[in-house]
Amino acid sequence: MSEAVMGTSVVRYTNSSLLRVASGAGDTTMFCQPNNTADDGSYIEEDIQVRIERIVEILVPLLFGVIIVLGLFGNALVIIVVSANQQMRSTTNLLIINLAIADLLFIVFCVPFTAVDYIMPYWPFGDTWCKTVQYFIVVTAFASVYTLVLMSLDRFLAVVHPIASMSVRTERNASRAILILWAVILVSTIPVISRHGEVRYEHNETEHTTCIFLTYNPSSNELCEKCAS
Repeated sequence: MSEAVMGTSVVRYTNSSLLRVASGAGDTTMFCQPNNTADDGSYIEEDIQVRIERIVEILVPLLFGVIIVLGLFGNALVIIVVSANQQMRSTTNLLIINLAIADLLFIVFCVPFTAVDYIMPYWPFGDTWCKTVQYFIVVTAFASVYTLVLMSLDRFLAVVHPIASMSVRTERNASRAILILWAVILVSTIPVISRHGEVRYEHNETEHTTCIFLTYNPSSNELCEKCAS
């Protein structure tokens, strides 16, 4: 609230007012910038939220793009170099190739779609691809972890039992172990497909879709409320 003294008139006005003040010399028009103090907080909040969303829309594709380029180049280079060089084919290097393959699958099937999911307010690829992406995320994660376990076992045998383990640490046995590893992982992670899916829900009177882990029945209101929150 402010005051304006004009002649014999004292006028009180708010920042959001537009007043015409009558005085002896004629009419004087006063323009004031709007300043709704009650709404300042919400305006600032919305402005900050919009800026954060714009930053995310720029940074997320950039960071994920760097990950994709470096991951594809690095892992492909490992596979090509080790496969092309006969002298480098050892049990350890076979496991390293397997680790690179798992990383490549993750980069190809998971990273781009995860980036899109971060940027866009909805899942645009449908329910089938949602299940596929989530399945490969779990499969590649397990493959990477258990490949590292096999590498640790291989190093243990090479250091602790260097002579006795020579008959065990062969390329054929390493290849068999890798095949068994993938077979077990591919079969044991099948339930992941039924536990993930595309869900539609309403939030702020707008219909959205998302790809999530289904802890409830997809058609239940509880799940929709959970997504909206």
